[in-house]
Amino acid sequence: MPNDFQQWVSLIANIATILGLVIAFTVWINWKKQQNYPFIRDKLSEQEQCLANLLLSIIVTMDDYLGLRKNELSAENGLKIEQARKNFELSYNTLKANNSKYDINHLLISTFAFKHISGYQIDRIHLEAIKFPSLRKRFDYFKNEVDKIESIEIIEEKCSIELEFMRQMINQIMTVIINMRASL
Repeated sequence: MPNDFQQWVSLIANIATILGLVIAFTVWINWKKQQNYPFIRDKLSEQEQCLANLLLSIIVTMDDYLGLRKNELSAENGLKIEQARKNFELSYNTLKANNSKYDINHLLISTFAFKHISGYQIDRIHLEAIKFPSLRKRFDYFKNEVDKIESIEIIEEKCSIELEFMRQMINQIMTVIINMRASL
């Protein structure tokens, strides 16, 4: 009888050891995966910040461009036009810089390196949803089209339509990024 009891205790101890090893390994894998969550969340937060900066940049650039065109069309003095041109160039350079930051962040998030560093791969659908066409190129095209227009009212209308379109695009992308962070 004592031999039977010792065998049962030994069997239960062996099973508990194996079960403990499986549980410890599972916990270690989950811990390892969660170690990269702050990195992923930081990158997605940076992308949100880039989008917010991009939206502010486009608003300021559109406003400065509209001011420049108003001054040019109303035949203001050269000093006022030159000041409006400097303001526009400054805001346009800020727009280019913010657009580049967004492109760099998007490139990092969408590459294999991000998966390798973080151990997390973003769904292809999400990557396509947050891919933002170059805002600078879009603005350049818009500016070339508006430069041909001689009516301030039409320019104001086109600027407000274009700005609203870009704002909606950015809001849609921001929603996708927030949902991506929430699903982590």
